[in-house]
Amino acid sequence: MTPDLTPEQQMALVQSHVNQLMEHFEAVQILVSITDCEGTHNVSLGGGNWFARQGMAHQFIRHDQAQTNAHAIAKAMPQEPPDDGEAWKTGT
Repeated sequence: MTPDLTPEQQMALVQSHVNQLMEHFEAVQILVSITDCEGTHNVSLGGGNWFARQGMAHQFIRHDQAQTNAHAIAKAMPQEPPDDGEAWKTGT
């Protein structure tokens, strides 16, 4: 994806959304990324209670990692045999 905004425009856009959200919420943290021919870049801006923003970011990472781990464990576990007789033993 080629960015259609300059880095300054990207920052201004994210800042405007932080400002709008701060009208309704105590803490806001926005993380965005964009990929261009030079690689992946990100913009991270926030406002409000710094401790809440830190906690939200850590909680987001922990929750996402837990979901990823649970999915990997579920994929690796053997499937339960059906409860409809002995046919599952022979694969028929």
